[in-house]
Amino acid sequence: MIDADKLLFIAYYAPQEVDIAANRLRDFISQFKEQGLNLMDGYAFPFTNPENIIDDLSQIDEKISTICCQGSFGGTLYFWQPSFEFSFSFLFEPEEDTEWIISIETGTLMGANNNLSEENALKFVEVVKTALKSYSPVYGCAVTLQEPPLPEDAYALEVMQLYPINFYDSNYVQNLGKERLLASPAWCVEEIANGVLLIPSIEAIYTDDPVSIRIVKEYFGWEDSIE
Repeated sequence: MIDADKLLFIAYYAPQEVDIAANRLRDFISQFKEQGLNLMDGYAFPFTNPENIIDDLSQIDEKISTICCQGSFGGTLYFWQPSFEFSFSFLFEPEEDTEWIISIETGTLMGANNNLSEENALKFVEVVKTALKSYSPVYGCAVTLQEPPLPEDAYALEVMQLYPINFYDSNYVQNLGKERLLASPAWCVEEIANGVLLIPSIEAIYTDDPVSIRIVKEYFGWEDSIE
């Protein structure tokens, strides 16, 4: 079991502040709806049978406008389905960069009796894939207790660390070598969103599993390991 309150997937979207189109964000929300995920007014309450599901189109538009309006610093959307929920946030840093983050509570990931860890980890991967296809970043990684990369390192293609989930855009792929990357000994190596998604093992998402990460790091010749 991971010794952290949350699992975060941090995507370094652009090295400058960007505008998020309302129609595109609306389509993004619809994709999750098609996957059985409900847009929520905050975290689900009560969790097993929540009363705060958002179905009204005007409420959905209000959530979208908060994120997409001029001068916005970002915003957070909450999604839920039975036994699973997460938040998706845009962060706009004036005169700096734009990031988006997917966050899931460790307790939700593991399940009430620690019996949903792999099932929910697989769902989390699908959520990440959906987000990557809609808002493809330069680089992305999942972190728990690990220190995430500095934005300037991510945009300069200088991240040589490995995390439980990793995404590399086409420039990273070119630097690392596409064939070499696709041949890495990882549980998932998938071309997606003009880049490559690499996951050392599904267990690394919900347990303290440095072995699978170390194996892939050794393959790339990266000495530092996540402990």
